[in-house]
Amino acid sequence: MEDAGRNGRAPPSSSVFAANAHRFSAYKMADCIAVLEAGNIVEHGSHEELLTRGAQYARPYTMQAEKYR
Repeated sequence: MEDAGRNGRAPPSSSVFAANAHRFSAYKMADCIAVLEAGNIVEHGSHEELLTRGAQYARPYTMQAEKYR
């Protein structure tokens, strides 16, 4: 499979992309985000869905976002 970063195209819709970033803003455009804890998916959804839930994804995101305001 070709790397989307090299050819400028998005990967096929059936693809899975795993990322680790220090800035949560890097995840805003993802279709689905899975939050892992001890190797298990503890919540998943879009960036907005996860923020609305106010659970594990939202807490550190909110803390980080406040530092940039």
